[in-house]
Amino acid sequence: AKGAGQSKLGIYIKSVVPGGAAAADGRLAAGDQLLSVDGHSLVGITQEKAAEYLVRTGPTVTLEVAKQGAVLHGLATLLHQPAYNPRQGASGGNSGAARRASERDLPSRLAAS
Repeated sequence: AKGAGQSKLGIYIKSVVPGGAAAADGRLAAGDQLLSVDGHSLVGITQEKAAEYLVRTGPTVTLEVAKQGAVLHGLATLLHQPAYNPRQGASGGNSGAARRASERDLPSRLAAS
């Protein structure tokens, strides 16, 4: 999640692509925070660096996830804001309501293939 002037808030799931691998697996959801990918920490790094790690994954990826991390860090409303487009202003939509997280949601490890 990143707003204007915020470069290192963390890496959060804004939405899950219907029909994609994450949707088929069912364990990732909007608002989840990605803590690491294949052992590489995503905490405190830029979206660009996180994207480099994600692009380099193989057919099986291991993710460490904080379920509903956006809610726990007070960023849920930021994730529901439209994406900023410098040419058009803002675009996008609301991806739905977030549920209240509990201690059992944090952190969980999962392997997705």
